[in-house]
Amino acid sequence: MKYKINPKFEELLEKNRTCLTWFAREAGIPLGTLRAALRPEQHRGRKGFVRGYTAHRIADAYAQLAGISKDDAWKEIFGQD
Repeated sequence: MKYKINPKFEELLEKNRTCLTWFAREAGIPLGTLRAALRPEQHRGRKGFVRGYTAHRIADAYAQLAGISKDDAWKEIFGQD
């Protein structure tokens, strides 16, 4: 399954005083993967989605960063349960 990241994800990171580069490193996700998911028009062949495994890594890292549950992180980032 593929998931679309909230287009305001970088704003969510800024509220938690971090940047996309740091977050990618902490989550163990290539920075290019996050950038392509957020701005697919700048990356040929990309459609703006991440796969399930990557989505779960993003949600886990964001939950830890923001001090919220993984379910709440998932809702903020992907807008679904």
